[in-house]
Amino acid sequence: MSVRRVRGIELSDDPPFTRKSWKVERAGWIGLTLFLVAGFLGVLGPGLFSEVRRVDALGRFQAIYDRFGHFRSDATLHVVARAEGGEASVWIGDRYLEDVEITSVRPEPLKVRAEADGTTYLFATGGGERSVDVRFEITFQKSGVVKGRMGRSRDDTVSIRHFVYP
Repeated sequence: MSVRRVRGIELSDDPPFTRKSWKVERAGWIGLTLFLVAGFLGVLGPGLFSEVRRVDALGRFQAIYDRFGHFRSDATLHVVARAEGGEASVWIGDRYLEDVEITSVRPEPLKVRAEADGTTYLFATGGGERSVDVRFEITFQKSGVVKGRMGRSRDDTVSIRHFVYP
């Protein structure tokens, strides 16, 4: 460390320390910028890329959900299922149901049927080939990767996957 005089004032000067502090400051600015960009893109909550839309091979079932969530927080799983014969069914696999709690279902299902590897919800559509628009309100019971399957039946499914922050 050296000392120099500027207009009668003694100033200490440590060039290696100054260079290191500039590098740390730049790294901090880069980290803050990356954090803001991640938030804007939807990595930390709602954003441009946070919503996922999965459609089955025949286009008869669609699941819309948030890619990211927070432990013990609420989220909405939006499902559109085409009906056959006045009823539409939504099957959700047990693996998914182990990691989330369904707190409400709108509209109210006609029947809820437990099966060996999942649960089927039956909804009235008023006849014909209409679709039913269902919203499952869920609460994440696990942090990390939450994944499962859902569809019109256990044979006609789409994969869903969330990343749940602690």
